[in-house]
Amino acid sequence: MIKRIAFVFLLALPACLMAQQKEFCSGIDMLVQAAPAGFKTVKDSIVKINEKGIVWACKVSVPGVITGRIISVMGLRYEGALFQSRNLAEVQQAYEKYKGFLNGCLLDKGYVLSYGDNFYPGLEAYKKLVYMSTKDDAPTPPPHVSMETDYSKQTGAYTIVLYVWQH
Repeated sequence: MIKRIAFVFLLALPACLMAQQKEFCSGIDMLVQAAPAGFKTVKDSIVKINEKGIVWACKVSVPGVITGRIISVMGLRYEGALFQSRNLAEVQQAYEKYKGFLNGCLLDKGYVLSYGDNFYPGLEAYKKLVYMSTKDDAPTPPPHVSMETDYSKQTGAYTIVLYVWQH
């Protein structure tokens, strides 16, 4: 009986992951489409205003994102935490999962992936991922997507963060 349950679970797992990726991609698509117009269609109420910038709640819920928001600090962008843990050993699996999801969402849509160095000590293996559109016919630079892994000394947590940049 246990073998049958395990077998059914193993058969269902790829379908569940594909459905999760499809929903994830739909959320990313909505954000990328909203980016050129300043995220107006996905901005919600203002959460915070200070000398550094403005933070808005976001109407779009991207599956897998713990918390997401629109930020106007050093450029306008969506920022969403994909994963957080105090255990570095747990980061690798989440990093690969979301890298795979982003590759599936963006590489077939005219985006190219480039890698940047991660300067957080101990996180060198978790390169910054940058997905840039190869479409150059737009009057303004197209939005781009990135994913970074960072560490907070204050909280002791490792965080994988998704960004969708206006330009």
